[in-house]
Amino acid sequence: MSLSPISEFKTLVPKEVEKILMIISREGFALTLVGGAVRDYLLTGKLGDDLDFELRHIFEFVDKEWTDRVDRLSERLSSKYNYRVEKLAFHSFRIKIDDFELEFSSPRLELFDENLGSGHSNFSVKLISNLEYQKSFARRDFKLNSIGIEIGAHGDPDNYQLIDPFNGRNDLINKKLNFINDDFYKDPVRLLRSIRFKLKLDFEINFSLEKFNIEKLSTHYLKQEAYKVNILEFCFYSIKLVNDDVLNTRPDIKSVFSNIIDSKKELDKFEEYLFFVFESNDCNLDHWQSLFQLKSKLINDLKYTKENLALLDIRKFENYNDNNFKLHINLCERLFFHIN
Repeated sequence: MSLSPISEFKTLVPKEVEKILMIISREGFALTLVGGAVRDYLLTGKLGDDLDFELRHIFEFVDKEWTDRVDRLSERLSSKYNYRVEKLAFHSFRIKIDDFELEFSSPRLELFDENLGSGHSNFSVKLISNLEYQKSFARRDFKLNSIGIEIGAHGDPDNYQLIDPFNGRNDLINKKLNFINDDFYKDPVRLLRSIRFKLKLDFEINFSLEKFNIEKLSTHYLKQEAYKVNILEFCFYSIKLVNDDVLNTRPDIKSVFSNIIDSKKELDKFEEYLFFVFESNDCNLDHWQSLFQLKSKLINDLKYTKENLALLDIRKFENYNDNNFKLHINLCERLFFHIN
């Protein structure tokens, strides 16, 4: 697989986005785009609308001395330049420009605290203005998400430089998902992110998932990650994982996916139901109910969705007429994340 050249990146940056980057640069900060936007550009040659930047400085400032500078920047962007600034955790902030959402944050170290156990917030942070990329990118999940584009590198606004301390480009080329270090396993949400990126990118998970302790992982995170891809595929793949011989020995993983496991019969019925609808082109809801004995709540959702159809992308049914794929996503949500 060939990747998009960095030389063409600048041509994709909208003028209004370029304008605020220039303002921030003139305020004395350096900027590095990092994460999903860089990954997706390298894969597709397109610029996404969700842009995450690290705010950096050539001199070292730490703790309050640095956070005060970052806070003053966000206040000046609001008061002097009339941007609507949304304050976020860790002195980060977000600005929306047309269809683009820009988030600015400091380079940071994430220091995991074993006393807090395993969870999604079991760490403290240290913000450092000129933290080297090898350390600041180490907090990210996968190597392919730890690639950056330094904006205006070396003081030249036309000089865009690729930053890749963990050779994430190699994973993009080889279609692999690899984590950066063992801290990866300390955040159980990354199990779900592994599933999501495997489905989104069609990449191979190149590591074991059995080391995760996901005792504190709630259905909230399960739903949050599943919503970002095809929910049906996410659930089917999750079931495949928990039925695997290795993961079968992990009751904590099974408990997290219990709402899916408990719905296995509904899943089987749902697959049969889809084939039935596509083959018969029958829209009689009462007939569906009597045939598959689905729960009344699900049937009510079906009746609701009849007026609100949406395309459900299920590759296994690609031989059927596209018009028969129309089913509201609410159906999948209620079926796979049924909460009494």
